[in-house]
Amino acid sequence: MWGRWAKDIVPEVYKGERMKTIAILMFCLFILSCGQSNSLSGTFVNTETFRGLANDFGGVFENIEFRGPNSCIITMPFGGSLGQVAAGYVLSSDTVRITTPQGDLMFTIKDQNTLIGIGVAKGTYVKK
Repeated sequence: MWGRWAKDIVPEVYKGERMKTIAILMFCLFILSCGQSNSLSGTFVNTETFRGLANDFGGVFENIEFRGPNSCIITMPFGGSLGQVAAGYVLSSDTVRITTPQGDLMFTIKDQNTLIGIGVAKGTYVKK
């Protein structure tokens, strides 16, 4: 008698616990996926000017427009549409590495609206 009762009841208990565990795991995955963004979007404009020999000038790059999960357009202050370069980028926790045919550019992510250029990309880039 006892064996039959245990056989009938125990699977229902385990089934409920299993569903509870699956629900908790799905909730945790949802929360973790909401916190991370694997891409940038929008246009970031260089706001700094630098002292040249004859006059002040903006940075080497006027703005960067992020278009999707791994591509961007870099605009230089000269040349109109000829001053635009298509590039790819890789996003890590606090840096953006843009790969161009001429070399890589590095930016530190200050916040969701500000990038700080390092090296040749020096400047503060603010989301427009």
